[in-house]
Amino acid sequence: MIRARGLSPKGMHNGVIECALISIPPIDHTGAKQRGAEVSRESTIHVRAHARLHLGFLDLNGSLGRQFGSIGLSVDGVCLELLAAPAPGFTISGPGAARAEAVARAVFEFAGHSGGVDLEILRAIPEHAGLGSGTQLALAVGSACARLAGVSLSVDELANLLLRGQRSGIGIGTYSQGGFVVDAGRGPATRTPPVISRLPVPDPWRFVLVMDHSRQGAHGDQESEAFSRLTMMPDSRCAHLCRITLMRLLPALAEADCPAFGAAVNEVQSITGEHFSQWQAGRYSSPDVAAVLAFMAESGATGCGQSSWGPTGFAIFPDAAAAVSAMEMARKRWDDNPQLDFVSCRAANHPAVICSGMTAARQHARG
Repeated sequence: MIRARGLSPKGMHNGVIECALISIPPIDHTGAKQRGAEVSRESTIHVRAHARLHLGFLDLNGSLGRQFGSIGLSVDGVCLELLAAPAPGFTISGPGAARAEAVARAVFEFAGHSGGVDLEILRAIPEHAGLGSGTQLALAVGSACARLAGVSLSVDELANLLLRGQRSGIGIGTYSQGGFVVDAGRGPATRTPPVISRLPVPDPWRFVLVMDHSRQGAHGDQESEAFSRLTMMPDSRCAHLCRITLMRLLPALAEADCPAFGAAVNEVQSITGEHFSQWQAGRYSSPDVAAVLAFMAESGATGCGQSSWGPTGFAIFPDAAAAVSAMEMARKRWDDNPQLDFVSCRAANHPAVICSGMTAARQHARG
C-alpha cells in the first residue's frame, strides 16, 4: 500500500503527491519494445486514486446564478491503481480498459504526441456504484499519459479536457486535495466547479461502506434525463442546506465532533434524498442498503446516507472499534445476501499519489 504520510510538500505537483521527483520528458519511441518485453523502469508511472463519497448537492435551484454546489470526501478503503509505461501504440488492460483507452488517446492527441502507452489497471473502483469511478479513472489515466506525453496540465485543466465535473466538483477536489471538500457548483463562466473549502477528516473516524452489487446507480444518459426531469428545489431548502454546511457540518469537522458531523450529514441526506426520491423511488436506490443503514443507525452510527446515485450507502462511526463491531453484526444478519458487501475505511486526507521511475517499481512490488 502506498503511504503518503511524511512526504514533503516538495513532493506536490499540480495538487497530487509525487513519490519520486523524476522529470518525465517526452519519450522517443524509436525502437520501442513490444508488450511482453521489459519496459524501462525509469519511465514507468504508478498512480493510486481513492474513491469518494458524494454527500449531497447544496443548490438545485440556481436562482443566485450558480447551480449545484456539493459536499463530499475521499475514502481509502476502495481505490484505483494503475501502471503506465511508454509504448509505440495503445495497449490497455484491466477493468474499465475501453474507457481508459479513450482517455489516453484524448490526452496524447491534445499533446500532439505520436506515441502511445502500455497501461495496466491493477485495481478499480466499482463502476456506477456512487463512488466516483469515472472521474478517478479519467484523472488517473490522464495524469499518467500527460506525463508520458511531456505536457504539463493541472488537475482542473485535465478535468476540463476530459469533460469531468459537469455538475459536481467533488471527485476532482478529492483527487487533487483529499479530505473533505465543498465545491461552489457551476456559474456562467465555470470551467470546473471550484473547491471553496477543504478540511481534513479526523483520523479515528470510520466510514462503513455498504455496497449492493446487484444494482447500479443512474449514469450516462439516464443521469442526464433524471436531472432534466427533477423539479426545482425550493430556494428555502437550498438556503437551509448551505446553512447546515457552514454552521454545523464544517464546524463539526474542525472540532472533531463526530456526533454533530453525523447529525448534519443526516439532515443533508434527508433533504436531498427526499428531492431525488421522485426519480429513484425512495431515499435510497437499494432497499437492501436502506435496511442495513437503518440497522447501522441503531448500532452506533452517528450518521448514514447514500453516496451520489448509489447504490452504495455509508455509515459514520467515531472510531474503528465501533465501526467493526457494527459491520460484523450486519454481515451476520445479512449473510444470506451475497450481493451485499461491507468495507470499513478511514478518510483519505491526501490527494492522489503518482510515483515514477524506480519508486513506481518498488511501490508496485509491495502491492
